[in-house]
Parts: sequence; C-alpha cells; structure tokens
Amino acid sequence: MAFPYPVNTRMTTRNVEKVQFERRRQEMEHTALYKFAQGNQLQALQNQSDNNVASRRRTNFAAQLSAERMLEESHARKISERQRAARERQQNEALAHALETTKKAQEQQEREVQRICEASEELRELEAFLKTAYMNKERATQQLERETLSALDRQREAAIEQQMEYDRQRALVEMHNQELKKRVEAEQGKQVLQSQMLKRQELRREAQMEADFERLKIEKLMQQVEEEDAAELARREKAREQTREMIEQT
Repeated sequence: MAFPYPVNTRMTTRNVEKVQFERRRQEMEHTALYKFAQGNQLQALQNQSDNNVASRRRTNFAAQLSAERMLEESHARKISERQRAARERQQNEALAHALETTKKAQEQQEREVQRICEASEELRELEAFLKTAYMNKERATQQLERETLSALDRQREAAIEQQMEYDRQRALVEMHNQELKKRVEAEQGKQVLQSQMLKRQELRREAQMEADFERLKIEKLMQQVEEEDAAELARREKAREQTREMIEQT
C-alpha cells in the first residue's frame, strides 16, 4: 500500500524524515490490521466445529468491536498528525517570513550607512583610519596567538614527558600485581574449575528435566488430539450408519 508525500510541504531533511516515519507507521498499522483480520478469519474457520454457538458469536462480536476501535484510533491519529503538520508548516512559514524581513531591514541599513559614508569626506577618512586600526589589531592579535601557541606547545611537551614517566612507573607496579594475581589464581584454579563443573552438571540436569516435561506435554497433547479425532470419526460413522438404516427402512 503506497502513502503519498504531503502537499505544499518544504522538503527539508527533517520533513523528509517525518514523512518517512509517518509512512512506516501507517504501513505498520495497515499490516497489523491485515494480520488481525486474517486472524479473525482463521478463528472463524476454527469456530465452525465448536458446539457452543453463543460463545462463538460473543467472541466474533468482541473481535469486530476491537477491529472497529483500532480503525477509529488509527483515523484519530492520522487527523492529529495532519493537524500537527499544519501547525508546524504555519510556524515555519512565519519564522521564514520574520527572518526574511529582518534580513531585508539589515541590508537596507547597511546600504544607508554606505551611502552616508561615501557622501562625506570626513567619514571616508574616519573609515580609512578604522580600517588601518583594525589591520594593526589583527597583526597584534596574530602575534599574540603565535606566542600563546608556542607556550602551549612547551607545556604540552612537558606534560607528555611527565605522563610517560608516570606510565612507566605504573607499568612496573602493574607487572608486580599481575605476578601476585597469577599466584593467587593458580591456588584457586582447582576450586573454581570444580565449581564450574558442578554448575554445568546442574544445568544439564535441569535442561533434561525441562525437555522431559515438554516431551510429556507434547505426547499428552498428541494423545488428546488422536482421541478427539477417533471420537469424531466414530460419530461420523455412526451418523452414516443411521442414515443408511433410515434409507433402507424407507
């Protein structure tokens, strides 16, 4: 089942993800309803052999009500999603309009300032002075940045040397601890191995008990099915025999 993209919606990455999410959600709802309808059909076929007609009708009626309720909830969610999408679209349009208005006002102000500066000799001289001062400030800032970076490099190299020495000392301590740990583990190894073997034996025993229990359940269920089939076959054979006798008597 195909679900179209919404109309008059700006295809940004966020909107595309929302549309794809909505499509997947609708497809999942459609699949769930389809499976639910199939389940109802299978249940209806199975209920044909059920002698309790009143119980079957109640079950079918409840299933029908459940399906109708799911359809109503799905419809309500779709309406809610459309309303939310409309609100978001209006908000995005209003924001875009406000940004465009602000941008135009800023450009107008810049053009006005440029016009005033070009019309005044004094302002042109002031603008040239400001540009020169700005360039001098940039050069001073760059020099300060170079000095700062050089100092940071020296600090980083010193920190690296300290860290290397610390790592060497820690490696020695770790090596000593590993030797002690191996000794302790060697002494405890047999006890741990025996405990693991006992646990495995217990798990195998529990698994065998569970398998035997499941096998007995399956055998009992198969025996019940065979008995029901035999009873149904006997009932049908008896009905055919009674029908044959009625025909012969006629």
